[in-house]
Amino acid sequence: MKTRQQAVPHDDPERTTPFGMTRFANDFFLAALAVVDRIPAPRREALAPGPALYLIGHSIELASKAYLIHKGVSLETLRKKHGHSLHRSMKKANELGFVEFARLDPAEDCALQLLDSLYATKQLEYIVTGFRRNPPLTDLQRAAAKILRGAALGVGYPRVDLIGVP
Repeated sequence: MKTRQQAVPHDDPERTTPFGMTRFANDFFLAALAVVDRIPAPRREALAPGPALYLIGHSIELASKAYLIHKGVSLETLRKKHGHSLHRSMKKANELGFVEFARLDPAEDCALQLLDSLYATKQLEYIVTGFRRNPPLTDLQRAAAKILRGAALGVGYPRVDLIGVP
């Protein structure tokens, strides 16, 4: 039986690379788009399902962390200081020059903040009863696309032309 102290593959900096994380970020974003496409168009904004929001959030988390690793932030620091907070990861990425590759408009930034309030607290993975305010899906998709493309450009991902963003 493994303990938390034993190494797992994603703790190994030789195996968790900015390119690999960028590719996974793209994969999660494409999966989110596939889920969203299954929702009838008139209902998409009002009924964005938790799994689609989770997939977008995970894409943003992986993309921002790919950039941070590229800039020298260790996996241990990401785990301890950033956790699953999209806000903390994006703030640090912007401090390290990410804004040169992607800049969100106010609506996209607001959508990202709303998503973070759900994503970082695991409300998109586990049932929490009561009202929740979802971010506007269109703004969130635009934000994620910008972040994903920016991360790909920022880390020098060699196949940026294949990044599946609108």
